[in-house]
Amino acid sequence: METLRRLFAKLKLRIESKSAVGPPCDRKFLGYSFWVANGREVKRRVTSNALGAMKQRTAEIHPRASEAPRARDAFRSIVRLARAA
Repeated sequence: METLRRLFAKLKLRIESKSAVGPPCDRKFLGYSFWVANGREVKRRVTSNALGAMKQRTAEIHPRASEAPRARDAFRSIVRLARAA
């Protein structure tokens, strides 16, 4: 952290005291985290918090069987947003 402070001071930037520093595989960013797959390939995954929020939102908008088309359209829009990120 001290090294970062010196580098940022040289660039005339400042670090918030609440900022967390750690390896990318240990941090979450905008609902995603990273992991190393076979062959040292870095991949991304949706964090458990973001996945839980999506499931909760789906449960809220998922109607009974009589309103299935509306639910299907709403779910498709959520999936499209998740894939676009």
